[in-house]
Amino acid sequence: MPVAPPEPQTTQKRDAELRKLIRGKRRSVKFMDVAAAWVIRLGGLGVLLCLLGIFVYMGKEAIPLFFKASAEQKQELAQTQVSNIVSIDEYENWVYRLNAAQVQLDFNPLIPETAPISIPLAQLAGKSISSAFRTPSKDKLFIGTTDGHVLIASIDFTADFTGPKRTVTPSVKEDKIIQVSTNAQPVVRVTGHVHEDGKIVLAGLFADGSMFSTILSEEAPQEVLPITPTMIGEVTGFVIDDAGEKLFVSTKSGDLYHWYLNESREKPYSVQKVGNTERHITALKAIIGGNSLILGYNTGELEQWFGVMETESGTSK
Repeated sequence: MPVAPPEPQTTQKRDAELRKLIRGKRRSVKFMDVAAAWVIRLGGLGVLLCLLGIFVYMGKEAIPLFFKASAEQKQELAQTQVSNIVSIDEYENWVYRLNAAQVQLDFNPLIPETAPISIPLAQLAGKSISSAFRTPSKDKLFIGTTDGHVLIASIDFTADFTGPKRTVTPSVKEDKIIQVSTNAQPVVRVTGHVHEDGKIVLAGLFADGSMFSTILSEEAPQEVLPITPTMIGEVTGFVIDDAGEKLFVSTKSGDLYHWYLNESREKPYSVQKVGNTERHITALKAIIGGNSLILGYNTGELEQWFGVMETESGTSK
């Protein structure tokens, strides 16, 4: 049976709809092409801006290295007659010092409109401070007294971000006070090291020239042991290395004593002649993991000493 050809109007209508669909697809494809091109342009521009920002930051940090250092005095703190403990918190909000006269810790703010804070040391009430030492990390203080005690205290700084701006509040925890002299000898020098597990190695010098060391831990009872020889002369430096194993003591006569506390307290491992009565050590500090010493002299000079082995099977000295 023959099929009738489509009517002209139906064919034209179908062609018009097909052309409309093709035009719509072309517009959508063109729109996607334009959008993709802009995304690529913006992505490239963002990368360039990031690189530019990195170079600006590096330049800002590096350029001051080519100029002389400068300092600006913010405030002046009165020096105490016993302690030179002065430090700053990790947030750079407080400068604190041990006030030996008032037996307290004074916190002076570096942030405007902040009042200073003084925290008394309750366990030292009625006692006089004769020496003090601050560990290089963890803000641990060892404070010696004139009646043969050592207070171990911790300083903590708590940051609060709940308000419109960050606030940092200092606090002091008096961990424990120990008696290191049975005849109430003043502790004129004290130093120590805190291990990661909380064990504390402590060493000190009494007014009569005798020395002691002790280890504080939860596993073993406290035992104060003497370090000999005594009366080695006027002590000008007294420091324990970062491992809590080596004790270094310098004297005004120019001698540098070295003990291995884990091996022998009865005899120094070595005695080095590093000066004399005219040129003697006035400051002593362990650096670089305790493997090096910085020696400061009364002449204003600095020397750095490293531990070396005199023989292949020897010990660092």
